[in-house]
Amino acid sequence: VIPVAKRDVRDPRFEPVTGPPVDEARVRKAYGFLEDYREDEMKELRGAIRKERDEEQKEKLKKALGAMENRKKARERREREEAVLERHRKEEKELVRQGKQPYYLKQKEVDKRVLVDTFGT
Repeated sequence: VIPVAKRDVRDPRFEPVTGPPVDEARVRKAYGFLEDYREDEMKELRGAIRKERDEEQKEKLKKALGAMENRKKARERREREEAVLERHRKEEKELVRQGKQPYYLKQKEVDKRVLVDTFGT
């Protein structure tokens, strides 16, 4: 019996050869044109739904449009959440410079602040 060396299993996301972490803001800016493309596609889908006679096909189109709208809402929520976190980090940095202890927001607090920003209450 020949002993076989055990393979070392590694997660490629954390390997240094895969490059530095991705800068989300930079990627969003570079691929911002895709958002316009998605908006146009959603507009076309709405028009196709209005014109479609076959109910089965109409339901498929509605489902596709709903999925696109849900992804858009999730993306917008994630952006609002990132903005809240960024604003909090800046405030905390300033407070730490003044000698205060840093406070890390819990997810519940982040959600509350996102809602306040969204509805302005």
